[in-house]
Amino acid sequence: DLSKIADTTSIPQINNKHIEPYKIKVPSLPEQTKIADFLSLFDEKIYIEKQTLEHLKELKKGFSEIFSTI
Repeated sequence: DLSKIADTTSIPQINNKHIEPYKIKVPSLPEQTKIADFLSLFDEKIYIEKQTLEHLKELKKGFSEIFSTI
């Protein structure tokens, strides 16, 4: 709950002095690299799926135009 450590001014804020006492676990660089690689692959998959969706929408539009003339 960050509100417990934030300064209670009109605009609550958290500065270095608030977080320095806390130990924050950070993954090792190899682990960070693995995480980044995984997220990049996931982004690529999302891009491919969006492209597929757009292609299917165009295909549907084409079929609609063909069948509307029959």
